[in-house]
Amino acid sequence: MYNSICRRVFGLGRSLMMSGSAAGLACVAGSVVGTSRVEAQPLVPGYVVEQFGTVPAGYRPFTMSRDAAGWLYFGSDDNNAAGIQLVRLGTGGGAAVPFGLSPIYDPDGVLIDTTGQISGSQGALLVMSSSFAGGEGVLRKVLQNGEVSIVAGPLGILNNGDAMAFDSLNRLYMNVSPNHTIVRFVGGVPTVFAQTPTNLDTGVIAIDDQDRVMVAFTDGAVRRYTTVGVLDTTVQIGSGPITVAWAGGPPWGPATYAMDAQAGQLKRIAANGTTQTVGTNFGVVFGLLFSADGDMYATNYDTGIVYRVRCAPSASVTGAMQSMCPHGTAEISVLATGGTPFTYQWRKDGEPINVVGNPSAGTAMLTLTNVGASDEGAYDCIVTNGCGTDTSDAVQFRVCAANFNCDSTVDFFDYLDFVSEFASNAVSADFNADGVVDFFDYLDFVQAFSIGC
Repeated sequence: MYNSICRRVFGLGRSLMMSGSAAGLACVAGSVVGTSRVEAQPLVPGYVVEQFGTVPAGYRPFTMSRDAAGWLYFGSDDNNAAGIQLVRLGTGGGAAVPFGLSPIYDPDGVLIDTTGQISGSQGALLVMSSSFAGGEGVLRKVLQNGEVSIVAGPLGILNNGDAMAFDSLNRLYMNVSPNHTIVRFVGGVPTVFAQTPTNLDTGVIAIDDQDRVMVAFTDGAVRRYTTVGVLDTTVQIGSGPITVAWAGGPPWGPATYAMDAQAGQLKRIAANGTTQTVGTNFGVVFGLLFSADGDMYATNYDTGIVYRVRCAPSASVTGAMQSMCPHGTAEISVLATGGTPFTYQWRKDGEPINVVGNPSAGTAMLTLTNVGASDEGAYDCIVTNGCGTDTSDAVQFRVCAANFNCDSTVDFFDYLDFVSEFASNAVSADFNADGVVDFFDYLDFVQAFSIGC
């Protein structure tokens, strides 16, 4: 539906690192691995952005829906005389492929009918399109075998319908911009649910967890309508066309999001109506979707690139053998990427470290104090967020007992310093930690010194 609107618009890893107080310790961080990383991609701090796939050149993707198996379906803002062949994108991403046995004229809105309450077929794709003759709209369904049939229409009440959304009762709401209405359909005959301002065009709609209908307008505002169709809130997002979407669960929600199509900015709308920019550099996006597994998808109207913003922790880590002097303090840190917030659980040799005895074992940085031989082992961290769990690669940690003076080098000065402490019967000379400074400490030190680190 956004034909004239769009012309105005378009004319314009996680890494694991170690450091010691007496010796510099570091792991080399690996790069985060995604589906197909792109240069100058959108930025959403704390999340991993991937180029997940593409739709055909010139397709002009407008709305987007996802089925239970993870396939993405795209509506197209176009109305050529031949009709548009719908496309969908598989769970592995890549290039979108044709869907449906026959083209559909101006298929702006697409939506999976999960329950089948509207279409009569569970999992069918609903498609809101225009009548080729004009002045009317048609609601169709496309089965998984590609069969296309009419659910409702052609009807004037559906004239060039744009986008669709279900409420919690599986009632279907359709945005009909030329009529300046939001239409509700529960089967039978569609009815007008709400009247929108006659001086403004509309586009995408979404429904929140209280069944309130949110509508994106061409003046850059999201207007929210109550369950009885009364306008109750207006939030200004930008100065031109925008889109709106609802995120029902972690890590994004529950919350409403809007994309400023002119600025390419993703914004989160708080309960009090204030906005926060959480992503940038998206370009012109109208297709915006938050999936049940916590990922976000956004389709660029101009380029046809489908971006996936990943929620689950994801990283690649490499590390070398780490060591430090006895009685020092070691810090092992993990940096997680994905949807926040995170929880952490550090492990030693595969066993969880008790957070009561060491509270840092439940944080992003594990601290080991007064280290000794009992602290040697392989350390990794389990990172969890609302979308899943990931375990870092392990870093092998050992104590270099021969580095007696903690200067990062095992040399003759370590020997001299130990002999000095041993001669004065200092506690630090109890090398074998048996509670007594004796000749066995000397022998054990000499043996460790001869081995080195």
